[in-house]
Amino acid sequence: MALTIYFFSSINLQLLMKASTQLHSLSSQIAPSRKSTIGVIQLCSINDIEVNYSKIASFVKDCANKGAQLVCLPENFAFMGGTPEEMEKIKEPVEGPLIKRYAHLAVENGVWLSLGGYQEAIEGSTKRYNTHIIINDKGEIVNKYKKLHLFEVQMAQAGGLNLSESTFCEPGMELPKVIQSPFGPLGPMICYDLRFPELARSLVTRGAQLLFYPSAFTVKTGSAHWELLLRTRAVENQCYVIASAQTGQHNEKRASYGHSMVVDPWGDIIGQMSDKEGFFVCEIDLDYLDKVRGNMACLTHMRKDIL
Repeated sequence: MALTIYFFSSINLQLLMKASTQLHSLSSQIAPSRKSTIGVIQLCSINDIEVNYSKIASFVKDCANKGAQLVCLPENFAFMGGTPEEMEKIKEPVEGPLIKRYAHLAVENGVWLSLGGYQEAIEGSTKRYNTHIIINDKGEIVNKYKKLHLFEVQMAQAGGLNLSESTFCEPGMELPKVIQSPFGPLGPMICYDLRFPELARSLVTRGAQLLFYPSAFTVKTGSAHWELLLRTRAVENQCYVIASAQTGQHNEKRASYGHSMVVDPWGDIIGQMSDKEGFFVCEIDLDYLDKVRGNMACLTHMRKDIL
């Protein structure tokens, strides 16, 4: 009798183990991991589309080989001219050959691409838009955001800077959309938008969990405010902040600060570069984002009845 009981128990144990394995497999299918790997590329773009593309293609491939599912490029990724006339010559519509080429790059590497800002032509105008495009791994454009805040600075205390983006760009007239993606809801912005917290908050209240700031910050303003502003936007919105940046001396008139980084919802820097070209990859964890928001529910404490 004892032998029969033992044999029956062994069968039950095997069945239980098999059922547990099947349940784990089913659970994985129902609730996939909420972690993803992001690649961030830092460039010193110049006034040569081919040279820039060659570097970008190599870095995108490297990011993909390290497991990146989304790769982020900075503002002016394709071209950084020394004069407004140079920038005027290379502007083109979204449907033009430049973006098609980058769409092919996304498909070729099986990644989403955040193209941080390029010179979009405006029909019938000598000016252009500064446009952030997001392309999925099938080569489809899923976002077109025209930069709202154009960089205007005339400050002696900023190292004698005198830059006016409005002389050659038109500002966008629509809020950026929240883009649904396998990595979470994305909130696209560009560079100078970083100084306007209400824009980030508008994206967050519409569901964004990852905020993008592709940039070409000047050395003077970057050394003073870049990290401070990025960490602030992450903390106040309890979001991941992804900031791919230009770096180095582009021409005799223009240099960029670099220091691309990713900041988590608690304000910790989880990926960062110095002032050299290159890339890094890091992990985004939306379960951690939920934990931060749950432990300190600032976003649910907003006084929408008053503010």
